[in-house]
Amino acid sequence: MIRKYKNLIYASLNIFALSIINTIKGGVIMECGYNHIFWICELISLLFMISLLYFLYRTINEGKCTTIKRESSDEVSD
Repeated sequence: MIRKYKNLIYASLNIFALSIINTIKGGVIMECGYNHIFWICELISLLFMISLLYFLYRTINEGKCTTIKRESSDEVSD
């Protein structure tokens, strides 16, 4: 069952990690302002966002959904 939903689980965990990092980043801004700890949190957030976007791009490209276009046989010949 885990194999069936691994893409959904991975995306959910990545979004959860992004929300935790952004919450921590908000706390750092309130307590310390824009110092080196803020920029470390910002870098971690950026890395999680890049990994999520790469995962979504890869998932879309590996999709098994195809469209079959049939040629119409109603063509009128001259």
